[in-house]
Amino acid sequence: MNVDNKNKLYEFEKIAIIVVLVLVVVIGAIVVSIATSGNDSRNDKGTDSELVIQGTSDISETDDYTGDSEQGGEQENSDGFDENPLQGGNANIKFETITVDNTMLTEGELVLVNQDYEFRKNIEDSLVNVYAEKVKRNQSFVLSTTTLMLRMETIDALCDMLAGFNKDTNIGTQSLMITNTYVDIDKQQSDYETEASKLDSSKLPYLQAGGESEHHTGLAFHMVVYPNSQGKMGQGSYEWFVDNCWKYGFVLRYPEGKEDRTQAFADITHFRYVGIPHAACMNINQWVLEDYLDFLQDRTSFENRKTIKDSEGVGYEVYAVKADESGKTKVPVPAADSNWSYTITGANNGYFVVTIKLK
Repeated sequence: MNVDNKNKLYEFEKIAIIVVLVLVVVIGAIVVSIATSGNDSRNDKGTDSELVIQGTSDISETDDYTGDSEQGGEQENSDGFDENPLQGGNANIKFETITVDNTMLTEGELVLVNQDYEFRKNIEDSLVNVYAEKVKRNQSFVLSTTTLMLRMETIDALCDMLAGFNKDTNIGTQSLMITNTYVDIDKQQSDYETEASKLDSSKLPYLQAGGESEHHTGLAFHMVVYPNSQGKMGQGSYEWFVDNCWKYGFVLRYPEGKEDRTQAFADITHFRYVGIPHAACMNINQWVLEDYLDFLQDRTSFENRKTIKDSEGVGYEVYAVKADESGKTKVPVPAADSNWSYTITGANNGYFVVTIKLK
């Protein structure tokens, strides 16, 4: 073989090698592309699967809700508010619609009363003398006066709470005094004017004038340790009430750090009855009543019902219904023949709240 032929063969071999290398690169790129595509596809399927799982599981709400937007970081598991997996509600409940007069907006345990939402309804016919009930039930707690008045449901829950306190601490209830229960509008206005004359103008927004106090509802009272030498509410053995009042349907209405939200001075002695499921949810989320009602108003409806669990694990569905401007509101509730127990309470903010006890 001459030199020219050898050179040609050598050139041909070089070209062949280059072609093979190019083919290897191309084939490798195709394989990588297919593998990447497969991984992306699997990743997409994994995301869809997670969404499906989330959409059919209870998702707890633990953010600090203020009515405007969600606050805080990641959600945490809790027994507070859960989104029901069955399209927002229990599919086994049969519903019907009833008509509720809007005068009922000021009735019920979730009535909101503050400087923005006044309460001027006369409820004296619905009140019960606390002293008479104390004697009838053989209770040992102390009253600041024998003329104190509350709603019966408040007294019932109070007695249950005091029994729980005595059971857990074994120190009795004779050192607990109930004060400041129902107050009528005229008395509240008089007290407001007296206090306002003593305070700096910067503190006036935290005072409640006549019509602005939830003491008008018969659902609130003050409880103090008596005599003072026995201790102080919220401290020592009496911290029990801070930790456990929600189990009996009460909340500390004016906690420290929430003054701007409640428009009231912090008060460790002020207890408000809101009902067991609502108190449970407010406790787990560290909400005041304003937060809770804003959440119900903005984030719930008949189509988007929420599930609450109390301290015993009993479930309740809850949702808000906006009052109609006509003066009468159609409210979806469990059908009369369905045997589901429910309540309707006004919130005094333009909404009704329906609570269904789950079986």
